[in-house]
Amino acid sequence: MDARIGKEIRLGRILRPESKRSVTVAFSHGVLLGPGKGYFTYDQMAEMMDIFQAADAVMLSPGMLGQLSEYYVGRDRPGLIIQADWQNVSRARRGVFPGEGLSVPMMTAEEAVASGADAIMTYLWLGGDDPELEAKEVARNSAFARACEVVGLPIMIESRGLGQEYDEDGNPDLELLKFHTRVAAELGADFIKTKYSGNVDTFQEVTSQCPVPILVAGGSRLSTITEALKLVDDVITGGGAGVVFGRNIFQFDNPAAMLKGILERVHNEE
Repeated sequence: MDARIGKEIRLGRILRPESKRSVTVAFSHGVLLGPGKGYFTYDQMAEMMDIFQAADAVMLSPGMLGQLSEYYVGRDRPGLIIQADWQNVSRARRGVFPGEGLSVPMMTAEEAVASGADAIMTYLWLGGDDPELEAKEVARNSAFARACEVVGLPIMIESRGLGQEYDEDGNPDLELLKFHTRVAAELGADFIKTKYSGNVDTFQEVTSQCPVPILVAGGSRLSTITEALKLVDDVITGGGAGVVFGRNIFQFDNPAAMLKGILERVHNEE
C-alpha cells in the first residue's frame, strides 16, 4: 500500500480539503506549563472537549489521550493531533535555568498511528549561536518526518527561532521566521505552526515563500476578544491557512463563542 494515501486521508481531517484551512485547538499545555486556567482538573478538560467538538482538530499530549479518547470516537468529531515533542525552551527563556533549552520526543510516529492520531506535532528550533544544537534539531525533525512518511502520518512542525527570536517591537525577526518555516517545509512538514510576523504585509512574505500551509500559534491569551479575532483576520488576509489557538479560546469567559468566531473567520462561515 502507498502510505501517501494514508497521509492524504488523515490530513483531510485537519485541513479542510476544499480550502486547505484549519482551526485547531491546542490543548496540550499541561505537559509544558503544568496546571492552568481551563485545564486544572479532568472535569474542566472534559467540559472544554465538549466545546472543542466544533473545531477541525484538537491537539493533546500523549498521556491525556487515554483519558479523553472518547471525544474523538464517532462521526463529526475533530481530528486528533498528538504533541510528540516535549521542550523546556520556554522555561529556559523565563530564566528557570541557563541555556537555550532542548526538545525531546515523547512518542514515535508508529505509536501515534497505533493511538489513532491524524497527525503529530514536533518542534523545530533554529537560530542562536549553538550550531550543534541547531543540527540536532534538524536531525530529530528529519527522523520524525521520514518515519511519518513510512506510516502515512502527517507531521505539523512548530518552527521557532532560538536566540534573538524577536525584534525590538516584539515581533519575530522576519528573516529568521522566513528561514525556519522554509526549512521546516523542506524537512518534510505537511503543515507548519509558527508565530505571526506582526503585520499582514510581512506575513505574506512568509506564506508566499513557504510551499506548505502555515497556521499561526496564539500563544499567551491576548487582552481582548477583539484583539484575538483581529489576529485571525490578519492571518487569513496574509495567506495563512488558519490558527492553532489554545489559551485564546479556553481562557476567555465564553470559549464556545470564541471558537465560533474563529471558525467563521477562517472558513467564511455565517
